[in-house]
This record gives sequence, structure tokens and C-alpha cells, in this order.
Amino acid sequence: MNIQLLHRLGAGVAVVGAALGLAGCGTLLDVDFPGRIPASNVDNPTLAPILARSVIGDFECAYNNYTGGNSAHSDEFESSNGNVPGSNWGERSISAGEDDFAIGGCEVNGATASYFGMPAPLGTARFQSEDIFAKLSGWTDAQVTGRGNLLAQVRTYGAYSYLLMGETFCQVAFDGGAPQPAAAALAKAETQFAEAVTLSTTAGNTDM
Repeated sequence: MNIQLLHRLGAGVAVVGAALGLAGCGTLLDVDFPGRIPASNVDNPTLAPILARSVIGDFECAYNNYTGGNSAHSDEFESSNGNVPGSNWGERSISAGEDDFAIGGCEVNGATASYFGMPAPLGTARFQSEDIFAKLSGWTDAQVTGRGNLLAQVRTYGAYSYLLMGETFCQVAFDGGAPQPAAAALAKAETQFAEAVTLSTTAGNTDM
């Protein structure tokens, strides 16, 4: 048997071995993508702490954009480079195509991040607070440990969402309703802050 034949046999054994190895890993690499999560899976009292943290996360996103957008528009800071639309905002030369301020979110879409969108993130934070508060209200203390604290927490962050909307926009609208004066959002904020105080006091949470 010559050297060339040995090399061919060795290569063949290596290929077969690699194929068998990959076949054995097939089940490890398989991914069962579940698709969309059914809404019923979220209506679960064991997820209450996670849902409450989601309200906080959405508000933090909205507040980041709120401070950034307001600072750019009020000249508290200026873009130091050619960033568009940041520079245009500072120069008051925004075109109709630069709508991030109105409809931009917090997420990164592909390689482009929204630039300080304000109404959409604030609306998301407001809706989340109302939706999760309703879920918590429908569950019992036996189902959710610390439910009173979570209710107070969610109400507080929701109130801040209404407060920022009322202090910033000329008009507000909620859940597809008709436009209202900004005072409507401030009234909601005041009511919810009062509710949060009552809830936290009942729960014995003096820090809140």
C-alpha cells in the first residue's frame, strides 16, 4: 500500500468521522421557536413582580428620551458633531422627514436608534402602568406576595408618566380618545399619586 493511498484512506475516515459527529450534534442545535407568546401566559399572578419591573423599565426608557429630547429643544445641550437630527433640532431646522421626536421609540431598529422620541415611549409607559395595575387589582394577596407594594409602585410610575405628558404637551389623548387639554394629564397624575400614597401606606411602605 503506497503513501498516496494511505493519505486518501485517512481523508475518507476524517470526512466520515466529521459527518457522524455533526449528526450526533443535530438534536443539540435544533431550535423550537415558539413564535408569539399567547396573551394568556402573561395573565399569570406568579409573573407579578416581573410585570411591575416592566412598568419601571418602560418609564425609564421614556424618561431617558424625555430628558434628552427636552434638553436638545431647550438648548440645554447642543450636538457637537454632524449628528442628524440632533443638530437640526438645535438649529430649529427640522424637516418633515425627521419625525423621530414624534414617533420614535427607545429600541434600536437595525443599525439605527431612535433619537429621543417622546410621545410614543411616554404613551407606552402610561399604558403599561394602567394595564399591569388592572392585572394586579384582579389578583389576590394570596396569589401575589407583596401585592400592595407592587400596586403602589406601578401607580407611582404611572402617575409620573401622566405628569410628564401634562407638563410637556399642549394636548393629550388616551386609549384612542379625543384630544384633551394638558390639564387632563396633570389631573390624572394628581389622582394616581394620591392613590399611590394610600396604597403604600396601607402596605406599610413608609419609604415610598
